[in-house]
Amino acid sequence: MAPGMVIQYTLVDELRRHMPVVPAACIAGAVDITMKTPFERVKTRVQAAMESGGGEGGVLGQMARETRANGLTSLWGGYGATLARDLPPQLSAAGAGADPARVINIGSLAGHRVERIGAYSYVASKAAIHHLSRELAAELAPLNITVNAVAPGYFPTRMTSHIRADERESEALIGRVPLARLGRPEDIAGLCIFLSSAAGAYLTGTVIPLDGGISGCL
Repeated sequence: MAPGMVIQYTLVDELRRHMPVVPAACIAGAVDITMKTPFERVKTRVQAAMESGGGEGGVLGQMARETRANGLTSLWGGYGATLARDLPPQLSAAGAGADPARVINIGSLAGHRVERIGAYSYVASKAAIHHLSRELAAELAPLNITVNAVAPGYFPTRMTSHIRADERESEALIGRVPLARLGRPEDIAGLCIFLSSAAGAYLTGTVIPLDGGISGCL
């Protein structure tokens, strides 16, 4: 596990909870992407989980800092651009031979199959995250940086609260999951730890479903 980690959402707390079992130092923290250069003082290897979406053209490393305020959040104008533009030097310097630096993006089951959840900008942005991960994997591999994405299925989050509040809908949703349960925070944390560890060093350009079998078994 790298000495520095930038990650998002409740994964921060979950990773902190798991860090004592990992034989390495890790500092998890959140970054304010509205800062002009949020990563300029980062000097250690960074493991990054990002959650954003949208689209904007340009050359890697020269992306605009502005974010479009439209119905679909600009992926490049937000966290994606910040990561791709500002972090490669630190990431590349942190990678060492068979232990590359890692980028971990958070996508969604709804980004690679139709789930009919009615959140159109969300599913489009998640599909963008998946493809951006593959593009960045190819672009950053020569710099000894791996890029992978995690595509979670249904977890007990705010987005599923309306389903979980209805007993019939909740039972129907769980009935669709081959492993017959919703995901847990430790499921995502465990996968991110794997991708950040020596076990994940030879993996790049992948989108890993974490959905209890929905995408693989149905």
